Amino acid sequence: MFDNIFKFFAATFFAIAIAVHFYGLIYPYNSEPVASHIAYVLSYSVCLFAVLKPVKRAHFIYFLAALYPIYYHAGCARNADGSFNAICMFVVLFMAAVTVWMFYKNRSVKA
Repeated sequence: MFDNIFKFFAATFFAIAIAVHFYGLIYPYNSEPVASHIAYVLSYSVCLFAVLKPVKRAHFIYFLAALYPIYYHAGCARNADGSFNAICMFVVLFMAAVTVWMFYKNRSVKA
């Protein structure tokens, strides 16, 4: 039951993230380069695939795809004036939680 609920929230998060960065490709809303939005769309799509599809080594596929978004959002989580960016903090914490869940869920899967 918990797995299905968490999978639903993860899939919803990644679908929204893909939509936001796809929108950023069409209508730039910040100073982020186009290549960054493309990298986000690709990495979030792979993360979504890894969460939804029961493939071998899905947790490693997810982990590799999640590196760029986690790294970038960890860098922007704290603003220059010392305040925190709530969206970046949420992305880092949620993607880290999904990483732990993916590894926990796949701990007993035989290769």
